[in-house]
Amino acid sequence: MPHITLPDDVPGIRSLVMYRPDTGQPLYDLAQALLRAGSPDSTLTDAERELIAAFVSKQNQTAFCMNSHAAASRYLYADQRDLVDQTLADPDEAPISPKLKALLVIADHVRADARTVSDDLVVAAHAEGLRMVIFMIPY
Repeated sequence: MPHITLPDDVPGIRSLVMYRPDTGQPLYDLAQALLRAGSPDSTLTDAERELIAAFVSKQNQTAFCMNSHAAASRYLYADQRDLVDQTLADPDEAPISPKLKALLVIADHVRADARTVSDDLVVAAHAEGLRMVIFMIPY
């Protein structure tokens, strides 16, 4: 039984933004800034950011979020869209960069318990070309 009434025809975070735009819109804007704006010297593409969000959403068992981020990632990868499903099925065997594999490991640690992100994990990601780690846990 829901504690608040949300529109049935507006799924996911969008319905929460409509319910409380004063607090929901800034959260939505933050998500968009992290997924799209990035840092000018970022080594991640928008497709990779969306893939990380899809991966974390899958681990969180949030189907709407996983499907939304996966669809965005597929669109952004264009001809390489199959990477998305391969990564979601088995990130260790997916034909993605070692840097992205290292980031997915860190993202999963952050998702489960950020205190388990070790120096070794960060060093490994830096060795693969990562400059900075900032994660937002997708909704």
